Amino acid sequence: MALPGTFQDYTRYTDRKTAYIEDLRVDEHKPSPLAIIYRSEMDYISRCILDCPNIETGGQLFGFWTGNGIPVVLYAIGPGPHANHEKTFFNQDIDYLTQIGRLLTDKFELQHIGEWHSHHRLGLAHPSGHDANTMITCIDKLGLRRFLLCIGNTDGHSTTLNAFNFHEEDLGNYVHAAWILKDMESPFRPIVDRELSQLLRHPYCEYGRLGTNYMAVNRPVQQKASFSGDYWLSNKANNAELKKIMDLYTTLFGCVPQLSVDDQGYVTLNASTIAGQAAVYFPKGFPIEKPKLHFPSALRPQPQEIEITLPDGSTMREKTDIQIPEWEFNGNIYESFSTYVLRLLGKMPPKMTLEYSEGEIYSPANTDTGEIDKVESAESPAEEMALEDSKAAEEMSKLDSDSFEEMAKMDSEYAEKSDSALLSEDQEIPTDENKPENITSDEENKQ
Repeated sequence: MALPGTFQDYTRYTDRKTAYIEDLRVDEHKPSPLAIIYRSEMDYISRCILDCPNIETGGQLFGFWTGNGIPVVLYAIGPGPHANHEKTFFNQDIDYLTQIGRLLTDKFELQHIGEWHSHHRLGLAHPSGHDANTMITCIDKLGLRRFLLCIGNTDGHSTTLNAFNFHEEDLGNYVHAAWILKDMESPFRPIVDRELSQLLRHPYCEYGRLGTNYMAVNRPVQQKASFSGDYWLSNKANNAELKKIMDLYTTLFGCVPQLSVDDQGYVTLNASTIAGQAAVYFPKGFPIEKPKLHFPSALRPQPQEIEITLPDGSTMREKTDIQIPEWEFNGNIYESFSTYVLRLLGKMPPKMTLEYSEGEIYSPANTDTGEIDKVESAESPAEEMALEDSKAAEEMSKLDSDSFEEMAKMDSEYAEKSDSALLSEDQEIPTDENKPENITSDEENKQ
């Protein structure tokens, strides 16, 4: 048995986003570099973590081990009603675990294959020294051959889940395993939820939000697609932009999107999410023409009710109007695409207006009068400046040639008067002696 405090030195943690399955060698006598999980279970754990964004939470994992030692997570449970949640510590409700665990193993023939807990916002994505020691002790005392430990993290918006495999023949070297994500609901999830509905405790958060996890995927088959000369992918430099877009989908939806090419040579990306298919189609005119996107409604931002204080001090509650962003190509394909998608999913601030009544939007400029301006749409500062410039140009265009001649004439007369008012070198400067006595003070100023 290894000594306490030595395990962090052997941590094989990677910050890679994806790995190819065929590159990861599985040895039954060592911790597996792979772990298999169904999307429904990863989503369930995500919901539990989002319930406790600032304290630790956790639960247990049930499933089985493949013949060569890869864990398969078929059902995950969260904390029991009497679990102990602390900022740097979590203890499961033992009575809850005993009752649910016995039913899962005896009635549904599942094995207790691992544990999971969160490090919430601590920034620790791998097991702590205490975590590693606990796993080693568990394997040693219970006579287990293998055990899976998962560490969850959150930024308050999305979650990650890292898998670490321990093996009795190599206790000092636990391995950061890449997830093979099965994009479907676990066959045990609906059955167990129904049979144990009176006993199970589920998270309050309705939807999980997965961040970027360490995933294992099949190496893509190289396909030579023929694109027409005016299609954006006919330019080899744009292949790098497509790769960035695919990585963005992996980050947003937790899985690698599948690429397909239709008979015309146009590309579609499809990603399977727990809420449904998320797809993007790049038409012939892309990137000048906007991409065609489809996202399940559950992934789109929903209008929220907010309280607004009016100029007279009264308050009212209104729902925000979520506007669909417009496609704007700025010359950079990935930057334009990512901005468009993130705004559509509500991950970037959208352009929103608060509707008081049809065609009326509250304007802060009228705080003195308390009036409500009627405007067609909310303009950005750049758009307002462009509008002012346009109006100024329009006013200038109204000046005809007669107006310019009149202005020139006025300038000429003004110049003559100014010249006559100037004293020449030959003029005698009036003094007090030769100054006329009847000149008033105003006339003095004129002279």
